[in-house]
Amino acid sequence: MTNSIYNLSKSDLKIFLKNNGFEAFRADQIWNWLYVKGVQSFSSMGNISKQLLIILEKNFSIKPLDIKKCFKSKDGTIKWLFSLNDNRDIETVYIPEENRKTICISSQVGCTLSCAFCHTGTMKFIRNLDSSEIIGQVLKVKNELNDWQLKTEDKKVTNIVFMGMGEPFFNYDN
Repeated sequence: MTNSIYNLSKSDLKIFLKNNGFEAFRADQIWNWLYVKGVQSFSSMGNISKQLLIILEKNFSIKPLDIKKCFKSKDGTIKWLFSLNDNRDIETVYIPEENRKTICISSQVGCTLSCAFCHTGTMKFIRNLDSSEIIGQVLKVKNELNDWQLKTEDKKVTNIVFMGMGEPFFNYDN
């Protein structure tokens, strides 16, 4: 299986491109397609050459998280249970309020802490999420809410917090 492109930093992407004979500025174009326009396939990247698209497809994947379950509340709150490649599950929650619209994302499968206020602490820690799984939560929610290319004042996601499964400082690098 190929590595998720979402595991690359922009500098990693520039190095990859340079090592494969492409100009570093292409990283900015690819980055824009992935994180500003939210494309879900390399073939959707209109200003990227066919040669580069082939290299990207050969080396990386753009695979969105799979939704296992989705729960919608009367107040607009939405909770997703996402299934990961190793058949583990994580939760992500969207909370729309008058002045902000927040996504609560997970950083781990399970948790090592046993905070009295949190159910996740009763679960056994399994593993840290990689960057693509953390980023994937945000991208999937934005896709589900159709939150791409909107004016700033119309954005459906304005805040992101780590309040799902796990303690984010125990997965600081990702």
